[in-house]
Amino acid sequence: MVLASIVFIQESARKLVDGFTSGEPEAPTLSTAAIVIVVSAVVVKIGLMVYSGWILKSTFSAAVEAIHQDNLNDTISNSFAVAAYVVAAVYSDAWYVDPAGAILIFLYIMMSWGKMAWEQVTQLVGVCASEDFVQEVKELCSHHHPSMALDIVRAYHFGSKYLVELEVVVPAEMSVKAAHD
Repeated sequence: MVLASIVFIQESARKLVDGFTSGEPEAPTLSTAAIVIVVSAVVVKIGLMVYSGWILKSTFSAAVEAIHQDNLNDTISNSFAVAAYVVAAVYSDAWYVDPAGAILIFLYIMMSWGKMAWEQVTQLVGVCASEDFVQEVKELCSHHHPSMALDIVRAYHFGSKYLVELEVVVPAEMSVKAAHD
């Protein structure tokens, strides 16, 4: 997505430079069919975004969260693209709105996907879990067995889940069988 965005930014920047330097800017031609298609896509994406948001309220899923984010990005970028296209096509003096709008849209997409990618990478490389999560684990362990004491808790991101390591202290007189049961 980032590479495609860079290509579109480069092409839009070229149109801006050519338009300002030549004095003969290339204004888009208004196409009703194109507007109807993109507006229809925006309406569908809004519906999918609402539906995926509703699913996320009842159950967490990294895949559904990614779909929700994708639908949000598409709704914002397509709406902005239609607006920039219409302004540039209707007002010939505002020809620059279309390529400038494209640059803004693709910068937004790059930042949005970059943020999401960074979040996923940090979870995949085993970043320590939050202190709140570690406290929840400690609380759960404290109620597990009255004879065992919790010594060390380590928790790391493991994809969308956690890897938890516990070191417990058992009484010296407790047998191995009792400790494992």
